[in-house]
Amino acid sequence: MQRLSTLLLIAAPLLLPGQERAQASLASLGDPPTTQPRVSTATVTIATRATLAPELDGKDDDPIWAQAQAIESFRQFSPKEDSAPTFRTVAKVAYDDKFLYVFVRMYDPHPDSIVSLLSRHDVRTQSEWIKVMLDSYHDKRSGYEFAVNPRGVKRDYYMFNDQEEDDSWDGVWDVATTIDSLGWTAEFRIPFDQLRFAAKPSLTMGIGIWRDIARLNERDSWPVFRFSKNGISSQLGEITGIDGLGQPRHLEIVPYVVAKNYNYQSDLSNAYGRQQELTAGGDIKYGLTSNLTLDGTVNPDFGQVESDPANLNLSNFETFLPEKRPFFVEGSGIFRFDMSCNDGACTGLFYSRRIGRQPQLSDGEPGSATTTSIMGAAKLTGRLSGGLSIGVLDALTAKEQNSNGNTSEPATNYFATQFVQEFREGQTTLAATVSAVNRQQDAMTTPYLRDAGYSSGINFHHLFDDRKFQIAAYVIGSYVTGSESAIGYTQTNSTHYYQRPGSGLTYDPTRTSLGGDAEKLSFSKEGGGITRFWTGLSRVSPGFEINDLGYLSEAGKQSWSNWFAFVWQEPKSFYRMMQLNFNESNNWTTQGVSGSYLSATNANVNWHAQLTNSWFVHSGLSYNNFLGVYDDRKARGGPAMFRHPYLTGWAGFDGDPRMKAIPSVFFFFFQGAGDNKSHGWGVDPEVAVIASSSLTLKLGLHYDLNQDYTQWLGNFTSVTATSYTFASLHQSTMAATVRVDATFTPTLSLQFYAQPYISQGQYENWRTLQDPRAGDYGTQFSPFVPDTTTGALASVSDYNFNYQQLNVNTVLRWEYRRGSALFLVWTHGRTYYDQNQQYSGFNPGTDVNNLFSVHPMNTFLIKGTYWISL
Repeated sequence: MQRLSTLLLIAAPLLLPGQERAQASLASLGDPPTTQPRVSTATVTIATRATLAPELDGKDDDPIWAQAQAIESFRQFSPKEDSAPTFRTVAKVAYDDKFLYVFVRMYDPHPDSIVSLLSRHDVRTQSEWIKVMLDSYHDKRSGYEFAVNPRGVKRDYYMFNDQEEDDSWDGVWDVATTIDSLGWTAEFRIPFDQLRFAAKPSLTMGIGIWRDIARLNERDSWPVFRFSKNGISSQLGEITGIDGLGQPRHLEIVPYVVAKNYNYQSDLSNAYGRQQELTAGGDIKYGLTSNLTLDGTVNPDFGQVESDPANLNLSNFETFLPEKRPFFVEGSGIFRFDMSCNDGACTGLFYSRRIGRQPQLSDGEPGSATTTSIMGAAKLTGRLSGGLSIGVLDALTAKEQNSNGNTSEPATNYFATQFVQEFREGQTTLAATVSAVNRQQDAMTTPYLRDAGYSSGINFHHLFDDRKFQIAAYVIGSYVTGSESAIGYTQTNSTHYYQRPGSGLTYDPTRTSLGGDAEKLSFSKEGGGITRFWTGLSRVSPGFEINDLGYLSEAGKQSWSNWFAFVWQEPKSFYRMMQLNFNESNNWTTQGVSGSYLSATNANVNWHAQLTNSWFVHSGLSYNNFLGVYDDRKARGGPAMFRHPYLTGWAGFDGDPRMKAIPSVFFFFFQGAGDNKSHGWGVDPEVAVIASSSLTLKLGLHYDLNQDYTQWLGNFTSVTATSYTFASLHQSTMAATVRVDATFTPTLSLQFYAQPYISQGQYENWRTLQDPRAGDYGTQFSPFVPDTTTGALASVSDYNFNYQQLNVNTVLRWEYRRGSALFLVWTHGRTYYDQNQQYSGFNPGTDVNNLFSVHPMNTFLIKGTYWISL
C-alpha cells in the first residue's frame, strides 16, 4: 500500500486534458450583453412577480426573464474556496401566486464536452449539475434542495440541523433543461405548496445556487460557500420581495399492494411449510397550512424497496439497521435525539425500526408472523412562528401470533414527540422530547415483555464566535414497568448484565420497574482555520433503558472522548484537500465492587486526501486497550475479564469519479499484541463501470478472515458452579454486491440489486474462564470438559456454522405525471443457516436471534404515488 500511495502522489500534479482545454478557452468566453439590473449586494436578490407565467422550456425568452434581476457573482468553492470560477453562471428568480421560478444559464465554451448521464431520481452521477437551495423558513437551519443535470435527471433533499440531508424527501416540482451554443440552461418551477413557510404578507427566504462542472471536478456557488465555516443553510443568501402568498396546501396519496410467498424449514422441528400473504397499505400526506404537514400510513412495512444487508452477528449486541420505509424516513430529523454517533450512523431515543419489528417472541415455526403489522400511524411536523419546530408521532401495531396460536407480539402503541426552540437565528437550540410505549399484554407475553417504557430528555446546542465553536449537552431519564420476570429479563439482558459478579449491582427478582438517567457535555470547534476538535464526557446509569423505542447497547458506562483534526482545504501541489485527525477515548464502568474501572481505551490516527488528479486515498492505525482494561461484557453476564491489547489498521483508495471504470479498494487488519494471538484481515474491492450515459454497473466483493482465540461460546450452569466458556473461532466470510442501474428516460428506470453472502466458522480449543483478571492466556483460561446435563453440546465442533444468504431486488419506476409515479418491485430472499446453537439466553426487549432458516422468499410490490394540488 505504501508503494501505491507513492505512485499516486507522483502522478497527482498532472492536469487532465479537459482541464487544460477548459482553462485555455476561458479567455474566449465573453460577457454576453445584458440589460437586466444587477443585484445590489453579493448575498441578496429580489424576486420579480410574474404577471404572465413563463413557459417551462429551458429558455429565457419569456417577458419575466427580461425583467428579473441577474445574479452573477458566483464564486468557486471547490477545489479552491472563494476563487474565480472557470465559467460564468447567471441566475434569475421570479414568482407568482403558486410557483417560484428560477432560471440559470451555465456558460460553457465547449458544449460538446458537457457531461450528462441518465440515472434514476435522486442518484448523483458525475454529471454537470445545477442546484437551487431554499431555506423557506429563513431559520438558517433547514431548507429544500432541488437539483437537475442537463439530461433532466432530478434530485431533491430536505435539509435540517444546518447541514444534514434527508434524501428520502421527494418534492413535486418541474424543471426543463437545454444545451445550446452557449452552454446549458435550467428553468425551475417549484410549487409553494411543496415548501414550508410562515404566513406573512411579505416573505424573505434563504437561497443558494450551486453549480458542478463535472469534467473539471469544480463546484461554484452563489453566494460563496465556505467549507472552512460550519453549516450550509446558515451560509445561504437571501431572496426578498415575495409578497401576497396565500396558504398553499396539497394532498399526496401513496397506495401499494404486496404479495408474498415463503417456504420455511425450522431448525426446531425440521418441518417444512409454506406461507403466502397478500397485503395492502398506503401513505398519505396533507398540508394543513403553509408550515404544518400531517402524514399518515397504514401497514407500511413493505414500502421499502431494498433488503437489509446480510449480516451474521456473533456479538452480544444487537445489529443496528437503517430505516428504509418512506413514512418513517422522511422528516425523521425532527425526532432525532442522538446519544452516540459513529461514522455517520447515530443512535439514541428514537429508533423507528422498533415499530413493525419482527415479533419478539417468534418461534420461527411455519405459519408464524415474521413482521408486526402496523395498523396505522400518523405524524404532525412543522415550524411555528417564533422559531418553534414540532414533531408528533403515534403508531399502533397489531397483535401477532405463532403457528400454535400463542402471542408473539402484543398490540402496542408507540408515541414520540419533540419540540425544538431556536434562538439567535438558529445558533442556540433547546429541544425537549418525550416517548412512550404501551403494550396490551396477555398471559403469554406478560412474563417476557415489559408493559410500558417511557423516556424524556432535554438537548441543548449553542454555537458562538460566528458558529466556529459549539457547546452541547443533554439530560435524559427513562422508566420501564412490567412483571417481575419481565423486569428480571431486563436486568440480565446484554444491555445491563446486573447479574455479573463484581459489578457492584444488585439483581432484584422482585422488581416491577426500573429507572435510569443519561447525561452528556461536549465542547467543539466546528470551523475556522485549519484545526477542528471535539471533546466530550458522557454517562449512562446502569438502570437506563430506552430499547422499547430507542437504541442502546450498553448501560452502566461513562466515557471521555477526544478528537482533533488538521483540515487543509486550500489546494496545494499534490492535493485538493487533506485531513489528518487523531482520536482518543476512555470508557469506565459506573461502579464495581471496588469502584469503577477502565473498560476500554483506544487511540488512533487517520489520514484522508483528495489528490490533484481527483483520486481519494485513506489510511488509519489504532492501538486499543493499552492501559490494562477489563471487559465487563465479554463473558455475557460473567465477571469482568482482562482485555488484551490489539492493533488495527486500514487503508484504501477511490478512483477519479470522471473515469469510465472507477475502482476502489479498502483493506483492513487487526493483530493482537503480547499474549493475544487473535488476528484477522479483510479486503473490499469494488468497480463502477459507466457503460453508457444511461447504464451503470457496479460490482463489489468482500472477504475477511477472523481468527479469534477468545470467542465466547456459552455459559453453562451445573449444580456447583457456572462455566463461562470460550473457544478459538476460525471464521471466513465472503460476499458480493451487484448493482445495475438502467435509465431509459428521466422518468423511467430499472434497478437490479443482488447480494450473496456466506460465512463459515469452525471452533476448537474449548476453554473455561479460570482467572478473569489474568493477563496471560494460559492462566486466564483452562480446558473445558462439556457436561451435557448443563445444556452444553458434546463437542466444540458441534457449534460450527455455515450461514448463507441471498438477497435480490428489482425495481421498475415510472413517473407518469408530475408528482405521480408507479413502482413495480420484486424481491427474492434465500437464507440457509446450518447451526445448532450460537446465541445464549433470551433478551426480550433488546434483540432476538432466531434459530430457523427461511428458504425462498418472494415478494411482489405494486406501489403508486398520486399527488393532488388543492
